[in-house]
Amino acid sequence: VMSKLMDPVISFREVEEIISSDVSFCYAILRTVNSSMFSLPRRVDSIHHALVLLGVNQVRTFAAVMMMASSGDGKPTSLLTTALERAKCCELLAGSGRAEDAMRYFTVGLFSVLDAITDQPMDELLGSLPLSEEVRAAILRLEGRAGLALKATICCERAAFDEMLGSGFDADILQSCYLRALDWAHHLRVRMLESGKQDPAQAT
Repeated sequence: VMSKLMDPVISFREVEEIISSDVSFCYAILRTVNSSMFSLPRRVDSIHHALVLLGVNQVRTFAAVMMMASSGDGKPTSLLTTALERAKCCELLAGSGRAEDAMRYFTVGLFSVLDAITDQPMDELLGSLPLSEEVRAAILRLEGRAGLALKATICCERAAFDEMLGSGFDADILQSCYLRALDWAHHLRVRMLESGKQDPAQAT
């Protein structure tokens, strides 16, 4: 399912069908979209409605996050938090304003801990997903602009200030992006936990 969802040429209809096919998963997505995190002017009552209002990329981003959370049962919650923080920081560092760039950088950050969450080799995991060579190189070898964004984000995590200065990103911008990512990840985790408490049967 993750492989299909992250396909770069996936259609609006296919995203809707994938998410809507699982009732508990659909419920979790709608609760997140209707939370104060988005502050939408009216209630979203279907995945179709969510896709129209927020766009395919944003909805499938949250779907991928929730799938990753469900695949990490028994793992420390800090792993998912790290994935969210990296994903958002990398997305913010994309900086081009193009949705496809933001999605690519977000994917790089999100999947950078997939091996730890699933206990599988990273190269095998990435080989099973329809990702570009640019994304694979960024995750496996920290290559390319997206790889530099991931490297810079990891430096922030480790408070490796000397390495941050040599990352190619302005230090003030990097710090601002990282702090924004921490705040975003915290609020998303809270919403996901709240959804879980409201519906004990849901998978995520």
